[in-house]
Amino acid sequence: MISNRGQLAKTILALFLGLAAALLDPVHAETTAQLDLSPERCVALNEGQTCYQTVLISWQADHPADYCLVREPQEAPLVCWENRSHGKAKMEFASSETVTFRLRLTDKVSQRDIDVAESAVIVTWVYSDTKRRRNSWRLF
Repeated sequence: MISNRGQLAKTILALFLGLAAALLDPVHAETTAQLDLSPERCVALNEGQTCYQTVLISWQADHPADYCLVREPQEAPLVCWENRSHGKAKMEFASSETVTFRLRLTDKVSQRDIDVAESAVIVTWVYSDTKRRRNSWRLF
């Protein structure tokens, strides 16, 4: 009878662990992802001017799931991929300030979004907007 109880305990434990594993979606595990933007820098002529550029976006994650690309501070996704572990996109960038992009994992079970990677396009300029401007008509 003791061996039956031991066998029963092992069976119950195996069922419990199997149920726990089934309930824990791999989405909840630590997700490793990488988000790459190319180019990472956009250069405008003068400070405060809008910089225009085509940005190539690529990402990869350690397991397939539903991912979306989000531009801060907006919450609406720019593009989404379903059941993928990698993706690419191309977009027209226009901003006078540095912009951060996030790769967001969408968990359908818990209805939560988890940011798994981020990268930014840094906006710089050639000429700083100084308070004291030079006179452009000076010859010497």
